[in-house]
Amino acid sequence: MDSDIVTAEQDLARWVAAQVAPEEDELFTVLDAAYRKDPALLSGRGSGDDEMLGFGVETVAALMTPVVLAAVTEVMRYLTEQYGTTLRARLSLRRTRREAAEPATPAIDDAQLAHVRSIVLDKCTQAGIDEGRSRLLADSVAGALRNDG
Repeated sequence: MDSDIVTAEQDLARWVAAQVAPEEDELFTVLDAAYRKDPALLSGRGSGDDEMLGFGVETVAALMTPVVLAAVTEVMRYLTEQYGTTLRARLSLRRTRREAAEPATPAIDDAQLAHVRSIVLDKCTQAGIDEGRSRLLADSVAGALRNDG
């Protein structure tokens, strides 16, 4: 995958995770690295090595950051499909104009934003996240994309 897209994905995931689970901030880098190595590991469908991260799958299941990573990955995949080759240029341009603390993503319309929310809610359902936390996560992703546009 294109490095600008991966960077934008990480920036968006870090920003959203800070909104929905600020207590997990210190774990973000470790969880992101593990997710990039084996996305299924953090969703409970990985290699089965519970101690890879230094704690068991039960602990990972209680964290929001792995769900954020999975949801944001799917959202970026969708945005890549929507914007095609122009996404990389948009991300590079926006990144040079913004502080790193803010996610660098393209502006999206209301229909695309509704689809992004459904992607996030689907990922939350798959992860067994309750409705309230699912809506918070979907609102955070949608808000980051809306505010960035």
